[in-house]
Amino acid sequence: MSQDTSWEMRQGLPGEGRLGVMDAISMGWRLLKSDFWRLWLVVLVLCLIQVGLSGVGSIPYLGACVSLATAVFVQGPLAAGLFFAIRRRIDGAAAEVGNLFAGFQYRYWQSVVANLIVIGIVLGMILALGLVVGAIVGVGAAITDGFRGSEPPVFLIIALVVVGVPALVAMIAVGLHFLFVFLAVWDYPRSGWQAIKASVRTVWANFWSVVGLQFLFFIIWMAVVLPFGLLLAVGLGIESEVLRAILAVLVLVCAIGCIFLFPAIVVWQHATAIYLYRSWTGQPLVQPIAAGEVATGGGPVRRSLGEGGPIPPTDIQPPGQF
Repeated sequence: MSQDTSWEMRQGLPGEGRLGVMDAISMGWRLLKSDFWRLWLVVLVLCLIQVGLSGVGSIPYLGACVSLATAVFVQGPLAAGLFFAIRRRIDGAAAEVGNLFAGFQYRYWQSVVANLIVIGIVLGMILALGLVVGAIVGVGAAITDGFRGSEPPVFLIIALVVVGVPALVAMIAVGLHFLFVFLAVWDYPRSGWQAIKASVRTVWANFWSVVGLQFLFFIIWMAVVLPFGLLLAVGLGIESEVLRAILAVLVLVCAIGCIFLFPAIVVWQHATAIYLYRSWTGQPLVQPIAAGEVATGGGPVRRSLGEGGPIPPTDIQPPGQF
């Protein structure tokens, strides 16, 4: 990468050096390709950890407690660790599997607190919206005698569409504001609440760009998952043994493809989010890491160990113009 940092130096100036969503997606893609297998392995290990936790959570009686403890005390630090690993690759170091546990080592309670706040807000919204929708449907059904008969009352269907759909949209809109929480914990070492506020402020100021970003990746995810689902649906109506065998092979190939692509898309999406977050918060897109950098509970500490100077940053350069 060129050592000319004039582009990054313009980050804090109004109207200068601001990434668009498509620019960030392009840079995230190039970042993925720059170290594909190492980044892919990091996310694969994270997926295996999640599968293992889910397996433990399925144990009768004990499973519910394990699932609750995992959601509260494990998921947040793991999410922070994934951002840490990809962020290191963006800044010029190699992403390593061990980076996944950096959240436990350096930002544990900050991540746990942030995660608890997010869970609390989401559950509170679900409860409040459920009560509102239930009350409207119940009152309307009682007035129109909708509880009589075996067929669903027309009012119930209308109420679910008129009230439920906007409520779901509102929940998604609120949830989008937490997109950068576990990335922001690395900028706010003293408080998970500060990370929440930073994420909300950043998304609020760039809301429609975030909506566009999530919509684009939704399409990407659908392009990967939809063929698998369609093949399964088609297989339900096929009676021929030969056709079913062919379809089974196609389903298997498609499933392997989904498993292969899943970690890659996760890296791509997270790298894109990092680039956008840094651009929108006025930070340099690439922050070269000094050899021997260590992260402490008080924030990244950069110190050089021995000869060699800083590790060269990646060759992912921002576009020159927007």
